[in-house]
Amino acid sequence: MSAATDRARSRVGSTVRGKWTLDRLLGVGGMAWVYAATHRNQSRAALKILAPDLAGDEEIRRRFLREGYAANTIGHPGAVLVYDDDEDSDGTAYLVMELLEGGTLNDLRRAAGGKLPVGAVLSAADQALDVLAAAHERGVVHRDLKPTNLFALRDGR
Repeated sequence: MSAATDRARSRVGSTVRGKWTLDRLLGVGGMAWVYAATHRNQSRAALKILAPDLAGDEEIRRRFLREGYAANTIGHPGAVLVYDDDEDSDGTAYLVMELLEGGTLNDLRRAAGGKLPVGAVLSAADQALDVLAAAHERGVVHRDLKPTNLFALRDGR
Protein backbone atom coordinates (compact mmCIF):
# COMPACT_ATOMS: atom_id res chain seq x y z
CA MET A 1 0.00 0.00 0.00
CA SER A 2 1.32 3.44 -0.91
CA ALA A 3 1.70 6.44 1.35
CA ALA A 4 -0.95 8.26 -0.71
CA THR A 5 -3.41 5.41 -0.15
CA ASP A 6 -2.66 5.44 3.59
CA ARG A 7 -3.26 9.21 3.70
CA ALA A 8 -6.47 8.87 1.71
CA ARG A 9 -7.71 6.06 3.97
CA SER A 10 -7.03 8.16 7.05
CA ARG A 11 -9.77 10.58 5.91
CA VAL A 12 -12.51 7.92 6.02
CA GLY A 13 -15.02 8.94 8.72
CA SER A 14 -14.18 12.63 8.44
CA THR A 15 -16.60 15.29 7.25
CA VAL A 16 -16.10 17.56 4.26
CA ARG A 17 -17.52 21.07 4.38
CA GLY A 18 -19.62 20.13 7.40
CA LYS A 19 -22.03 18.14 5.27
CA TRP A 20 -20.40 15.10 3.57
CA THR A 21 -19.19 12.17 5.69
CA LEU A 22 -16.56 10.09 3.89
CA ASP A 23 -17.80 6.50 4.31
CA ARG A 24 -15.18 4.53 2.40
CA LEU A 25 -12.31 5.01 0.02
CA LEU A 26 -13.16 3.96 -3.54
CA GLY A 27 -9.90 4.82 -5.28
CA VAL A 28 -6.67 6.77 -5.31
CA GLY A 29 -5.38 8.31 -8.52
CA GLY A 30 -2.51 10.57 -9.43
CA MET A 31 -4.64 13.67 -9.03
CA ALA A 32 -7.46 12.81 -6.65
CA TRP A 33 -8.98 10.51 -4.07
CA VAL A 34 -12.53 9.18 -4.51
CA TYR A 35 -14.83 8.29 -1.64
CA ALA A 36 -18.36 7.00 -1.18
CA ALA A 37 -19.98 9.68 0.97
CA THR A 38 -23.23 10.43 2.76
CA HIS A 39 -24.66 13.94 2.90
CA ARG A 40 -26.19 15.20 6.12
CA ASN A 41 -29.60 14.82 4.40
CA GLN A 42 -28.76 11.09 3.90
CA SER A 43 -28.28 11.28 0.11
CA ARG A 44 -25.27 9.36 -1.17
CA ALA A 45 -22.69 10.38 -3.75
CA ALA A 46 -19.07 9.92 -4.71
CA LEU A 47 -16.71 12.70 -3.65
CA LYS A 48 -13.61 13.17 -5.76
CA ILE A 49 -11.18 15.24 -3.71
CA LEU A 50 -8.11 16.85 -5.22
CA ALA A 51 -5.02 15.34 -3.61
CA PRO A 52 -3.75 17.66 -0.84
CA ASP A 53 -0.25 17.81 -2.37
CA LEU A 54 -1.78 19.35 -5.50
CA ALA A 55 -4.42 21.56 -3.87
CA GLY A 56 -2.19 24.64 -3.83
CA ASP A 57 -1.44 24.53 -7.56
CA GLU A 58 -4.02 26.80 -9.20
CA GLU A 59 -3.53 25.35 -12.71
CA ILE A 60 -4.09 21.80 -11.46
CA ARG A 61 -7.13 22.98 -9.49
CA ARG A 62 -8.62 24.59 -12.62
CA ARG A 63 -7.94 21.42 -14.64
CA PHE A 64 -9.58 19.28 -11.95
CA LEU A 65 -12.74 21.41 -11.93
CA ARG A 66 -12.79 21.54 -15.75
CA GLU A 67 -12.88 17.72 -15.72
CA GLY A 68 -16.17 17.83 -13.85
CA TYR A 69 -17.70 20.38 -16.17
CA ALA A 70 -16.53 18.45 -19.24
CA ALA A 71 -18.07 15.20 -17.96
CA ASN A 72 -21.50 16.82 -17.86
CA THR A 73 -21.28 18.07 -21.45
CA ILE A 74 -21.03 14.52 -22.84
CA GLY A 75 -24.71 13.73 -22.32
CA HIS A 76 -24.30 9.96 -22.54
CA PRO A 77 -25.63 7.42 -20.01
CA GLY A 78 -22.16 5.86 -19.88
CA ALA A 79 -20.53 9.08 -18.64
CA VAL A 80 -20.61 9.75 -14.91
CA LEU A 81 -22.60 12.78 -13.78
CA VAL A 82 -21.02 15.53 -11.71
CA TYR A 83 -23.61 17.22 -9.49
CA ASP A 84 -21.57 19.92 -7.82
CA ASP A 85 -18.14 21.28 -7.06
CA ASP A 86 -16.99 23.00 -3.92
CA GLU A 87 -13.98 23.35 -1.67
CA ASP A 88 -13.36 22.10 1.83
CA SER A 89 -12.63 24.48 4.70
CA ASP A 90 -8.90 24.15 3.92
CA GLY A 91 -9.48 25.22 0.29
CA THR A 92 -9.14 21.75 -1.25
CA ALA A 93 -11.40 21.40 -4.30
CA TYR A 94 -13.79 18.48 -4.65
CA LEU A 95 -16.46 17.22 -7.03
CA VAL A 96 -19.76 15.63 -5.99
CA MET A 97 -20.45 12.84 -8.44
CA GLU A 98 -22.93 10.10 -9.15
CA LEU A 99 -22.17 7.11 -6.92
CA LEU A 100 -21.94 3.99 -9.06
CA GLU A 101 -22.22 0.40 -7.82
CA GLY A 102 -19.85 -2.07 -9.41
CA GLY A 103 -16.11 -1.99 -10.04
CA THR A 104 -13.43 -0.92 -12.45
CA LEU A 105 -12.40 -3.20 -15.31
CA ASN A 106 -9.18 -3.71 -13.42
CA ASP A 107 -11.13 -4.88 -10.34
CA LEU A 108 -13.12 -7.29 -12.52
CA ARG A 109 -9.95 -8.61 -14.15
CA ARG A 110 -8.37 -9.31 -10.77
CA ALA A 111 -11.55 -10.99 -9.51
CA ALA A 112 -11.54 -13.21 -12.60
CA GLY A 113 -8.04 -14.46 -11.82
CA GLY A 114 -6.13 -11.98 -13.96
CA LYS A 115 -7.91 -12.34 -17.27
CA LEU A 116 -11.39 -11.33 -18.44
CA PRO A 117 -13.35 -13.46 -20.91
CA VAL A 118 -13.09 -12.22 -24.51
CA GLY A 119 -16.82 -11.44 -24.66
CA ALA A 120 -16.59 -9.23 -21.57
CA VAL A 121 -13.60 -7.37 -23.02
CA LEU A 122 -15.35 -6.81 -26.36
CA SER A 123 -18.54 -5.62 -24.65
CA ALA A 124 -16.58 -3.20 -22.44
CA ALA A 125 -14.58 -1.91 -25.41
CA ASP A 126 -17.73 -1.40 -27.49
CA GLN A 127 -19.46 0.52 -24.69
CA ALA A 128 -16.35 2.60 -23.91
CA LEU A 129 -15.95 3.52 -27.57
CA ASP A 130 -19.59 4.63 -27.69
CA VAL A 131 -19.02 6.99 -24.76
CA LEU A 132 -15.75 8.23 -26.27
CA ALA A 133 -17.51 8.94 -29.59
CA ALA A 134 -20.10 11.03 -27.73
CA ALA A 135 -17.33 12.85 -25.87
CA HIS A 136 -15.34 13.56 -29.03
CA GLU A 137 -18.49 14.92 -30.75
CA ARG A 138 -18.55 17.53 -27.99
CA GLY A 139 -14.83 18.27 -28.12
CA VAL A 140 -13.96 16.33 -24.94
CA VAL A 141 -10.81 14.17 -25.03
CA HIS A 142 -10.31 11.76 -22.10
CA ARG A 143 -6.44 11.62 -22.02
CA ASP A 144 -6.26 8.85 -19.39
CA LEU A 145 -8.13 5.82 -20.68
CA LYS A 146 -7.15 2.67 -18.79
CA PRO A 147 -8.83 -0.26 -16.99
CA THR A 148 -8.77 1.56 -13.64
CA ASN A 149 -10.73 4.46 -15.22
CA LEU A 150 -13.42 2.31 -16.86
CA PHE A 151 -16.24 1.41 -14.50
CA ALA A 152 -18.58 -1.53 -14.94
CA LEU A 153 -21.95 -1.39 -13.24
CA ARG A 154 -23.31 -4.51 -11.61
CA ASP A 155 -25.78 -4.97 -14.49
CA GLY A 156 -22.92 -5.15 -17.01
CA ARG A 157 -23.03 -1.59 -18.32
